[in-house]
Amino acid sequence: MKTKSSTTTAAPVAPAAGLKRINLAGIATTAPAAKAAKSYPELPDPDGQVAALVEGILETSDQVEALEGSLQIEKAELIAIAKPFYFAHHAGQMAVASSVEAKAGDKLVRVGFSNSYRGTTDDAAIMRVTGEKGAAFFKRSFEFKIKGDLIPENLTFLQIIFWQNQN
Repeated sequence: MKTKSSTTTAAPVAPAAGLKRINLAGIATTAPAAKAAKSYPELPDPDGQVAALVEGILETSDQVEALEGSLQIEKAELIAIAKPFYFAHHAGQMAVASSVEAKAGDKLVRVGFSNSYRGTTDDAAIMRVTGEKGAAFFKRSFEFKIKGDLIPENLTFLQIIFWQNQN
């Protein structure tokens, strides 16, 4: 059976005397706070062998860390010595080696210089940066690309270059 809803509003019902609002959140059990690190079982060490290995590993790790730091410092010093030679030796050359060799008797260490600059076609930008000395530091570079399957078979090398420039 359906009932009609009335358009009148009912007054709010006051809570019964003696009943108060109840908060059940205090009853709920909470999970213990997660630890920052996981807990792992400890390896038994009845004869002290594990402790000796752990001490050796930690000591060796400290030595390796110190050696790596020392190696980085020595490499940086060698690079600082090699850099002026590298640039002075290759000044004005078109073909530049990527490394120099440092020797101690029959022992050898190669010092590599991997930084390079890409070509540019903006001559005005180079002149703004380098001024009138730009021509002394930069040279033009070019290459020919010829798609061989488009060249007629009966042409000589010079005819191919002329043909490429015409097409």
